Amino acid sequence: MRNAPSIRAPCVRLPILLALLFAGSCASPRTNDTLTDPAPERESMQAYEAWKEERTLSLASPTGYLALCALLWLGDGPQSIGSDPSCDLVLPAGRAPRKVGVVVPEGEGVLLVAAQGEHFVIDGAPCERVELVSDIEGEPTRVGIGELTLWLIERSGSLGLRVRDPESPVLTAFLASGGIETFPYDSNWSLAGSFEPAVGEILTLPNVLGGVFETESAGSITLEIQGKVVRLTCIGDPKTELSIVFGDSTNGKETYGGGRFLDFGPSDADGNVRVDFNRAYNPPCSLSPFTTCPLPPEGNVLSTRVLAGERSGNVLH
Repeated sequence: MRNAPSIRAPCVRLPILLALLFAGSCASPRTNDTLTDPAPERESMQAYEAWKEERTLSLASPTGYLALCALLWLGDGPQSIGSDPSCDLVLPAGRAPRKVGVVVPEGEGVLLVAAQGEHFVIDGAPCERVELVSDIEGEPTRVGIGELTLWLIERSGSLGLRVRDPESPVLTAFLASGGIETFPYDSNWSLAGSFEPAVGEILTLPNVLGGVFETESAGSITLEIQGKVVRLTCIGDPKTELSIVFGDSTNGKETYGGGRFLDFGPSDADGNVRVDFNRAYNPPCSLSPFTTCPLPPEGNVLSTRVLAGERSGNVLH
């Protein structure tokens, strides 16, 4: 059966997500390179506000992940799809025809066949039959059905249809919530670190489905906070941007229980890198039940508190 996620997924390159962390007491730690000149501190604050605004606009987008409205895992054999509750794969009521068609898994592929009198829209053109390309192969086939858009995904060896609605209840609730909640900006959480690249190493990340993602490890960063040295594993591209998935002791309390992501870098020629925890952000699965996120890998969960970045104000759990 395809609908039971397997334990191991093929090696894939994940979207830029990362995480790091350090902390100690309720007061933010200071490092030797803490900014003292108010001019660069103002510049850092302005850059942070610009990042936060961009982040909010991204979340509010009708094509972003908060617009997701369903995640339908495929079983074996032909499966009916539509908004009628009797369908095997049920789409949101009133947003698509009651009987759209049939989804037919064929070997490693999936065929979508329209019901009589119905059609799909691919790149603006109507069609009645399409072989779906999954996101594991690159850009997936995006299919318009009524007010919805769907595409094929593969996670931990299982196939599913991810469905987006520009008027999804999750997006509507976020827009009504007033946006993301964060800790107050604190320049002391902008830390200097050192990056060490990895060559040919595979990083295993657990995911919220109980399986794993496997991706190439970009390397690791080392930070010192309050006399403690922490080494965190990174993903991403050392030439453009690095990321970490990290956890800390605020998880499940002040912050999302599954950890947070953080993007930074790249490092300079000597491996020096700046890591700003004020930009730590919640993963998609903290706000939408229709996403599949990685959790912090072994070694990236810290026992200290990171009182910077996004809080758990409007997360699901």
